[in-house]
Amino acid sequence: MLKITKSSGKQGVSYEKITYAILRYAVKEEIGDQDGLDAVVFVGPKHPRALEREYIEAVVKDTRRGKFVAFRAKTVSDHCII
Repeated sequence: MLKITKSSGKQGVSYEKITYAILRYAVKEEIGDQDGLDAVVFVGPKHPRALEREYIEAVVKDTRRGKFVAFRAKTVSDHCII
C-alpha cells in the first residue's frame, strides 16, 4: 500500500504522477532522511512519454511491513542526468 502525503504535492506534482514515477522508476537509491531513518529516492517518468527533464523524484519511507509513504516529490531539474 502506498500513501502519498499532502506535503509531497507542494511542488505541484499530482498523486497520479507520483505513483507512476514510483512504479516505473529509472533510478532508485537508499538514503537516510533528516532524522537518520531509512528512506528511498525514486526517480521516474511522470507519464508514459515523459522526457528525462520531465522525471519526478519521490522520497518514500517504509513505515511498516507493506506500508509505504511518499512524503516529498518534485520534478527533476533538466540538469540531472539519469
